[in-house]
Amino acid sequence: MKNMKTRTMLLLLAAAAVANTLTPTGADLAVTTCLCLLILPVARRMDKESEQRQ
Repeated sequence: MKNMKTRTMLLLLAAAAVANTLTPTGADLAVTTCLCLLILPVARRMDKESEQRQ
């Protein structure tokens, strides 16, 4: 499977965060937890990309 670009991953996470505002209160916590866990690999990838540029 082809890796997604970092920008695409960030846009998908932003779309999920916007969709999270439309979820009911009980599901809100679960979706927020998933968003927080999914942003960790994106942050690592962004860090690696910035190190490679330098």
